[in-house]
Amino acid sequence: MICLTFARDEFQTNIMMKTIYRFACVLAAALCLTACGDDDDVSSPVGQGQPGVVDPSGVFTGKMPDKVAGLSIARDGDGLVTEIRTSDGKVVTFDYARAVTRAAADSNYVVMTIEAAGVRMPFKATVGGLGFVTGWQCELNGDWGEFGYNGAGQMDYLKFMPANGDGAASLTFDYEGGNIVKTVSENYEYGRTFTFLTHYTSDAVAAPIANKGCVMIFDGQTFGVESREYSEVLMYLYYAGLLGRGTADLPVGYDGYDGGSHGEYHWELDDEGYPVRFANDDAPDAGAGSDDGVIDWGEAGA
Repeated sequence: MICLTFARDEFQTNIMMKTIYRFACVLAAALCLTACGDDDDVSSPVGQGQPGVVDPSGVFTGKMPDKVAGLSIARDGDGLVTEIRTSDGKVVTFDYARAVTRAAADSNYVVMTIEAAGVRMPFKATVGGLGFVTGWQCELNGDWGEFGYNGAGQMDYLKFMPANGDGAASLTFDYEGGNIVKTVSENYEYGRTFTFLTHYTSDAVAAPIANKGCVMIFDGQTFGVESREYSEVLMYLYYAGLLGRGTADLPVGYDGYDGGSHGEYHWELDDEGYPVRFANDDAPDAGAGSDDGVIDWGEAGA
């Protein structure tokens, strides 16, 4: 067993938390490379091409994750994720609408329903040309959003546009060598941008750690997504194979928005090089010593 341990400094940026939290509330209410990705291409326009086929085995190219950071994942006979159960009692289900003719191709979509405390929250999302979610809309209030992907099929853009314009924002992810190295958050309400940097080497880690399992952890701080609630939604979509491919390597450190903080992450690997535990000192609910940091692996995908 290989254990890699790091430390992280605590921080908070009030304006950023307010903006991204609004992302979370609306979505929740409405609702590589062949080794995870090594090709840094320009972003594709949202919705480009005919809807593709949802195929989690194209995202998780080795073993399939059965449990990740408190999420227990169930699949059908075709390998599609049908249900995710969380450690705090939420049940997330996925219904897939498949076009049966070319003329109906633009009707491909996925309905993700989150059930918590007896309340069911549907989220309808369009499947784009890469087989990943490209857009969503809340039919209750007209709020909408977009996701974009680079040529390697990695998410490089997300946008939230409330119907009343209040709290509109976007995040852009810049890649180098198949890894997210910079996140730029644009807050339309305040007319400001913020920058978050992610690192894959450090004083303790001389060489990058290959992301053999193609995992992505959104825990309310990683990759500059500073909302626990919105991070949960990204985790559901990613582990259903709907949010693009993972980074080539595992992140080990960060510089917070506009240099406001610095810190590092913890990874534990098994003898095959698959990550089996993740920890973030600033997010103890998903850290070492907690079941929420555990990653369990099943059989390889098709």
